[in-house]
Amino acid sequence: MFCTKAAFCRAACLASLAHKPIKTRDTYETLRTRTDRRRAGFSSLESQAAADLVLFNAKVFTAEPGQPLAQAVAVEGGKILAVGADAEILALADANTRRLDLAGKVLMPGLIDSHSHPVMGALASLRANLHDEVKPLAELEQWIVEEERAGRARMDDILLISGVSSAYWQQSRALAERFNRGRWASQPLVLDGIDGHTGWANRAMLERLGIDARLVASLDAKEAGYIEHDADLRPTGFLAETGWDRVRSRLPEPSRSCCSTPRARRCGSTTGSASPPGWTPRPTAAATSRCSRCAPQQTTWACCRCTGGWPRTAS
Repeated sequence: MFCTKAAFCRAACLASLAHKPIKTRDTYETLRTRTDRRRAGFSSLESQAAADLVLFNAKVFTAEPGQPLAQAVAVEGGKILAVGADAEILALADANTRRLDLAGKVLMPGLIDSHSHPVMGALASLRANLHDEVKPLAELEQWIVEEERAGRARMDDILLISGVSSAYWQQSRALAERFNRGRWASQPLVLDGIDGHTGWANRAMLERLGIDARLVASLDAKEAGYIEHDADLRPTGFLAETGWDRVRSRLPEPSRSCCSTPRARRCGSTTGSASPPGWTPRPTAAATSRCSRCAPQQTTWACCRCTGGWPRTAS
């Protein structure tokens, strides 16, 4: 059985405090049973391991109907041991327990937003991708040059780097200093954040899209906040959410370049009895099918490396 929503939230909110992984398959019922057994004396406190961490003197939001608030929480071995009043939870501590007095503050469940962008991630895997690696800026510049030479970074006349760590955004002005001069002054460059919600573009790209001080001045405070800018309203290059959408929505269609990468260049294969790597059989056996995006040659296989979907029938 998977955990209830409340139990999951409790596990999430204490994971960082306990500094140990929380196993969220513990249901609230299991946690409550542990506490009830202690209360009922099914086993003595002396015979059980003491809590590693006790958070007390708090307003603990439990999200449980009928009992939304508690005073304290005990954690043992990275798992929530008990939730209840200060006295009963402090009784689970010993000399080695870390006690954290929250001084009446609210302890809220952690909100874990786990989601993915499968299509975006798949396309990004076919081009230059940092995979969240953080390099010194000089090394990053050299890596981008090498990726361009290898034919993995260019989409039309734009250099696009995917999988960029959010750690780079703290260096947005240093990125601008490096990638707005010399050969980069006229070369549009886009760094696509690994989170799918942020990115950075150099001045050549920003100017092409009309993202400048005048645009920032025309936006309300919320929208302008998604375009990082200096006191003179000049953008630094870092963008988030709707600001990033202004760049992402203007990038070339993936189908124009995805099949130009070495890993995707399999579309011209001849008909055979076995599927080539990265290909899937067409639903029908008609020999007149072809990839609708990148393979003018007739083939009985559909290229799953590009974004055209099922191949159309040749006319």
